[in-house]
Amino acid sequence: AQFLICRDWGLRPIQIALLRAEDLGRDDLGPYLYVPSVKGARRSRLRRSTSNLVKRYISDDTDIALRCQIESADKQCERSKERLYALMKEFGIEKMPPIGLFPAQDARRDRLLQFCRDVNIFEYVLHTQSNRISREIASLTQILSIPMSRTDLRMDNENYMSVSAYRLRRTKGTSLVLSGHSQYEVAEALDHSSINSVSHYFQYSRDVHDFLNRTASSSPAIMEAINIWDGRLAEDDIA
Repeated sequence: AQFLICRDWGLRPIQIALLRAEDLGRDDLGPYLYVPSVKGARRSRLRRSTSNLVKRYISDDTDIALRCQIESADKQCERSKERLYALMKEFGIEKMPPIGLFPAQDARRDRLLQFCRDVNIFEYVLHTQSNRISREIASLTQILSIPMSRTDLRMDNENYMSVSAYRLRRTKGTSLVLSGHSQYEVAEALDHSSINSVSHYFQYSRDVHDFLNRTASSSPAIMEAINIWDGRLAEDDIA
């Protein structure tokens, strides 16, 4: 489910960690997920404020995976809830906080204490940590074992393609650019506060187009097809 969310929208691990079951829905256009914006000081403080949630339509297989995860979430955090309940009695806290879509499965007592002592973050105590999500997605590198045709310098194992949330994020950004989306659209889709943060995706796109243009110009057959498409006459080679 985490992988599919990253594939669909290139979410950051912290965005995934903030999700809850109530964020998943469906309307006439299909399944969707309300995703919190986190880029920028103001957005990061808002966390799960209603005004800070953006509606993102997701694929059907992502929807199915998320619904399966929702069914399992309560059982996944049983140990954390037992430890938390004991601490809540010590602190005089009566109401159990909401469970994250990806819950804290086996939270240590010291971590639970940290949340119990701070009323501003207590509601997130049963959400998993973003670094755990990063590790879980990265574990797909060895599980999938996708052979590499070249050396990937970011991996210890040179034989397999590295999988990570941020690699999927870069893939999403590149695909948006190659699909013809503007800088503003890419920045909005990837939760960037300005277009400056996505300029490198467009540089890659220009490099690809330059490569294709050079390749095309070296082929007489392709150039003839281009001239015909442009409305120019093509002459037979008399020689």
